[in-house]
Amino acid sequence: MVVNLISALKTLKAKYGNDFVLTMAPETFFVQLGHQFYGPGPIMGLDGQYHTMGTADFHTAMTDMVLTGFPVAGDGHG
Repeated sequence: MVVNLISALKTLKAKYGNDFVLTMAPETFFVQLGHQFYGPGPIMGLDGQYHTMGTADFHTAMTDMVLTGFPVAGDGHG
């Protein structure tokens, strides 16, 4: 929830003071995906299976990709 985010940011600012800087950026992929269509979209995981956004399998598959690494655009570099 946004309320929790606001609370966390206020807590960090109180702890670290005015010199503390925290930046955030939107997940570009999901912004671009939202431009193409609206609704749950399947994304391929390392297992070669498509996982629907928002499901437990989706989050598990995406976490697996972050932890394991993966080739970008199939170029073999991880």
